[in-house]
Amino acid sequence: MKKSNLRIFFASIAFIFAFSASGVAAEPETDAAQIKDRIRTLYGQASDYMREGKSALAREALLKIVELNPSESTAYYYLGSLNLEKRELEPAASFLQKAVDTGRSDTKTLYVLAVVLSECGQFERSKGVYEQILKADPNHYAAHHDLGVLYYRTEDMPASIQHLERAVEIDPAAKKSHFMLGMAWIKHGKPENALGVVTMLRQMKAENEATLVERMIRDFRENRKIPDPSSASFGLPPLEIPAPPSGPPKSESEIASGDRGQS
Repeated sequence: MKKSNLRIFFASIAFIFAFSASGVAAEPETDAAQIKDRIRTLYGQASDYMREGKSALAREALLKIVELNPSESTAYYYLGSLNLEKRELEPAASFLQKAVDTGRSDTKTLYVLAVVLSECGQFERSKGVYEQILKADPNHYAAHHDLGVLYYRTEDMPASIQHLERAVEIDPAAKKSHFMLGMAWIKHGKPENALGVVTMLRQMKAENEATLVERMIRDFRENRKIPDPSSASFGLPPLEIPAPPSGPPKSESEIASGDRGQS
């Protein structure tokens, strides 16, 4: 074989190897880019469907997202919100937990999860989530109040009183926390401490709550009647259903930044 032909031959081999190597390396990158584009499109579709009130179609789009990428925490968050719209608490809790597990650990998401777990009767799990909130924000009023209610319902009066006292320190105008604190003192066997709560409620012009605490104090002193823990109802608060993002997001982090916040 002539030298010129040999050079052409080896040049061809080198080209083939270079092309093959570049093709192998590029294929995963191309797949990743395609998946990212597909997820972006699905987020846009989910946004449109949510704005139009087409929950079933929004759910389908969001489920496709987590099939493509099981770490899309925002998709889990929106799936949970769709369940909350229908007050489907068990599946909402499941999706919200997945959102937290995959990285969405802002106090807003944690608070919604904690409340939903409480409503599902999963008190111990709920307590753990509330503690996560307080670790991030020790002055989170709602977390202290709700923990006070949780500990009241699970018969731990010292812990209940501790959190309710902290709640009224953070928000002195919170009638519901003062009222619960009065109930906790009575149940703890110290109705004299609840008298201070009555005074505070009257100063706040919360006459109905003050009268009710007074009646519970009287019932306890005369009949040793203790307030029933089941009367400490959480009542699912008016949870904020997250608004759909405006337009197709460019990335998972961008859609997340649009609706994260502090409760």
